[in-house]
Amino acid sequence: MCETTNKRPSVSGKSRVLRIPGGETKQHLNIATWNVQSLFEAGKLANTIKEMKRLSTNVLGVSETWWPDVGEFHSEETKVYYSGNKSTRHRQGVGIIVSKNVIKSVQQFIPFSDRALLLKINAKPISINIIQVYAPTADSSNSDIESFYSEISELLKLTKRHEMNIIMGDFNAKIGTGKVENIVRPFALGTRNDRGERLIQFCQEEDYKITNTWFSLPPRRLYTWKSPQDTTGNIVRNQIDFILINKRFSTSVKSVSTYPGADVPSDHNLLLAKFKIKLTVTRPQQPRKKQLDLDKLQNSETGAQTALEIARLRSLNVGSTNIALWNQTKEILNSTSKRILGYKNFTPKQKWMTEEIFNLMEQRRKYRGKNDATYKQIHRCIRRKIRQAKSEWLTRECEELERLQRTHDTFALHKKIKQTAGIYRYNIS
Repeated sequence: MCETTNKRPSVSGKSRVLRIPGGETKQHLNIATWNVQSLFEAGKLANTIKEMKRLSTNVLGVSETWWPDVGEFHSEETKVYYSGNKSTRHRQGVGIIVSKNVIKSVQQFIPFSDRALLLKINAKPISINIIQVYAPTADSSNSDIESFYSEISELLKLTKRHEMNIIMGDFNAKIGTGKVENIVRPFALGTRNDRGERLIQFCQEEDYKITNTWFSLPPRRLYTWKSPQDTTGNIVRNQIDFILINKRFSTSVKSVSTYPGADVPSDHNLLLAKFKIKLTVTRPQQPRKKQLDLDKLQNSETGAQTALEIARLRSLNVGSTNIALWNQTKEILNSTSKRILGYKNFTPKQKWMTEEIFNLMEQRRKYRGKNDATYKQIHRCIRRKIRQAKSEWLTRECEELERLQRTHDTFALHKKIKQTAGIYRYNIS
């Protein structure tokens, strides 16, 4: 039951003007937001990126990353930008994950707080500013709520009104049914609460529209959060995640819908909007330079074979001109290195993730919302295999560190420590 075959979709890009797949035409940009309820759990980031690729999402904002500090890094052919806090409890935090063909169009990343960040993207006919947010929960004080909206207002000061500005994330607010002119349209869920009133007030002040109330869809494509009390006989589902856009660009929004089938362990649904716009490259595309796989030299047989081949340098004609001698030397070194060592294969940061785990994630997704018992069974299987794979990877890394220490290779030891510690830090999530 746990064995499936899954081909993960790839994301490809072009130079100059980038036309993004994922809509009726090649000028559609898919932007989504998702409260994933912690990326600190092992394997959760890889799972999230897998679903992002499957749904051809170009930009994915995430709430509740639970990552400390701020930073950015590459992972699984995407780039992750995140903003957290220094708390040891690993709570809150926001992030944005961009696909391979959007990375080249990112102009600026501004991590404001653990509840809001700004990403600026170069596009045509106008630039895009995306603010990803995570609002305080319902039991927070009014001062916390006001502080949250003040943070968004401060970030908006860093944008221009004639640019496309998108604010999205988990607002922990229920705007409910009931049309509000130029802001909320009839297709919303639930009953409006005080937090919903505050969100509408913010939209009125800043001149924004709430896009996921515009389209007539069945309730299962509208709700973004399912309560723990939700059962077959007691449906408790609400719309608390939203995508806002400044009014002058509201016609760029072609569709907005939730995707209940998108699967990471979370009680929130992915909310995706399709925008009619195309990206431009902000800097020339630099091809990745190939690197020789020098790690193979640690193998005694490979090292001896390489040394034997390079020994041919002794037979060179020392009477040759400097240029001729250099060309011969370069040819021997290059041909030997390419033939014996080859080039490094750039692997995802999460080196311990296996194809079997990805296949299990695909298997689990098929049972989301259909068979809770089977879903939980596969989920437990995934977590067990992730812990096992991660433990085996760390064991191999430690054994290599011990070997380097025994051979007193201080330079390689320090390099390996930094590499392992860096990968472990990013991939613990």
